Amino acid sequence: MRQSQTLESNKSLDETPWYGQNMLQWLWTMATDTVTLYVVHPHRSKDTLGDLIDDWQGMLVSEGYGVYQNWVPHRQTCWAHLIRTARGLSEQRAPELAACGAWALRACFASVAVGVNCGSPLAPNHRAQIVTFHPISW
Repeated sequence: MRQSQTLESNKSLDETPWYGQNMLQWLWTMATDTVTLYVVHPHRSKDTLGDLIDDWQGMLVSEGYGVYQNWVPHRQTCWAHLIRTARGLSEQRAPELAACGAWALRACFASVAVGVNCGSPLAPNHRAQIVTFHPISW
């Protein structure tokens, strides 16, 4: 499965706390258009990311965690995280921040709508990114 992921040009990554046997670990999720890989790992680090993606060089779709920020080839922040940040800003008490957040939220939804409705080959990827990165809740 991991070998077939290396052939894909777009990869979405996310990690979330995973508690097992009274010990904090991390559930890493790597998803492409055709394969999803789940790995429970004891660490959330740059080294772990390197181990998981190996020498892959495609488009990385992720949230803002620091180890993703230096991804050199290509990186896109996932829509769900951008929308969540914009919504949080739009709910601020300071009018300037709320206005900025409301503008950003409209811009995010407009960008998603363009990607989904334009008939481009990217449209399914936009929908997948929105769905893929909602936090897991039990």
